[in-house]
Amino acid sequence: MTKRQLRKAAYKAVVTENKSHQQAFDELSKDSSVDLDELANELSQVPSPSKNKSQQLLRYTFVAVLLVIILIRIVVILGLDFQIKLDPIFLLLVIILGLFAPVYGIVGVLTSRIHFYRTTAMLIGLNMFRSIKEINQGADPMALLVFVPFVAAIALGLFIPTKLKTPYTKNRIKEEFDGVTKSRYEYIFENNKLPGSSDLIDADLV
Repeated sequence: MTKRQLRKAAYKAVVTENKSHQQAFDELSKDSSVDLDELANELSQVPSPSKNKSQQLLRYTFVAVLLVIILIRIVVILGLDFQIKLDPIFLLLVIILGLFAPVYGIVGVLTSRIHFYRTTAMLIGLNMFRSIKEINQGADPMALLVFVPFVAAIALGLFIPTKLKTPYTKNRIKEEFDGVTKSRYEYIFENNKLPGSSDLIDADLV
């Protein structure tokens, strides 16, 4: 499997099929074309229901900040259009480009895709850096307050993924077959509980 295919398979198993990380790993690792280290890494980055639940406040805060950014960009774009009357097609293009990053981030939160968080943070960071460079040195320092939501979005976009990952351990095991000692690795994912459930998930061993 390619990395893209592996990411899709991991996402489908955990999010769509609601399997535990351990169950998903056990099933996907049967494919001889799968690199076990890459599989474990991709699976660890797919949020489990319990992880999403535990970080709900941070996730909703991220969405709220992105909505503020959308509002700011709409106001700025419409203000610019009011001043210089942009071509309608160009105006539409500017709106699409301006809203892409925050909308992309919101989709990532709603669909449990960790890499969307990081990509959103990167895109907003690049845009903010470019905007700051364009500000005149004599500009009112208070104008910089408009960048507070952007800084918050960058920080949250980089921090939240670290809280949503499911840790795993990789243990080396030696086994003897017909007098020959061989080594293999087992991958054990952190135990988690579904919200409101006493049943353990991710508890099976390889």
